[in-house]
Amino acid sequence: MQHHHTSVGHESREGLRLKGTAFPWFDRESYPHVLEVMIDRDLLPPSYDRWLQQSQRVLEKARRNGLKPIRAHVDPDRFLAWCADNGLAPDGMARLTYAGYVARLSLLPDETGAPRAPSKGKS
Repeated sequence: MQHHHTSVGHESREGLRLKGTAFPWFDRESYPHVLEVMIDRDLLPPSYDRWLQQSQRVLEKARRNGLKPIRAHVDPDRFLAWCADNGLAPDGMARLTYAGYVARLSLLPDETGAPRAPSKGKS
């Protein structure tokens, strides 16, 4: 099984600091499209239910190991655009980096000035 998370406990270029570990998180509706666009789709479970079951086990193991998991929702189209902007192939390493990026964005204030809630995605 591949590496599923990225630590985001360090400061980003934006000066934002997360105290947790970002995990790429998909939703049921977009999972077929996720499989279409990822160049390493053969490393991902073929069904959303299997992916969800596997990912929930990974999150639980992370918690038992003292990590604070943060689900970072990966919209496949936004992810592809981000990859293109950053000169990256849509693969596992890019998903991890993007998850950290999405998790850090959750620290930016919303239009009211309040911090945004961490992206948890849908199960």
